[in-house]
Amino acid sequence: MAASRAQVLQFKTATTDTNAQVDFVSAVPEKPTGLETAMFSPAPAAAASTSRLMTLQNLGNGRTLIYPLYVIADQDGESAFVASPDLALVGRGDSEWDAVDDLREQVAELFDSLIEMRETLGPHLRRQLEFLERLAGTR
Repeated sequence: MAASRAQVLQFKTATTDTNAQVDFVSAVPEKPTGLETAMFSPAPAAAASTSRLMTLQNLGNGRTLIYPLYVIADQDGESAFVASPDLALVGRGDSEWDAVDDLREQVAELFDSLIEMRETLGPHLRRQLEFLERLAGTR
């Protein structure tokens, strides 16, 4: 892209935390064609999301949580997914309930494994154990 065909746009932003200024420079063609059209075209509108926020109050193994575990449920065709962003786990199933049960089993297994290996855990897994202990009221 020749410099004569481009308009250069500069944006200056100031961060309030450090009072440092950062310059962003972007070259935008006057008349995009071919690949440039694809690069500068707006993204297609996303399909309506079926995701919804849910809470788990127990792990299904007799372990009740005193604080809820927030999860995101979604449907993809004939499969259902329930994800725990806090624990990086995803339950899957034919229905939402199957996916919830799968996630509960995974969380319970993770919790039990972390308790069992408590003395050898690294920092990340130790934080996960502390998080689960807070939810279960055992800490």
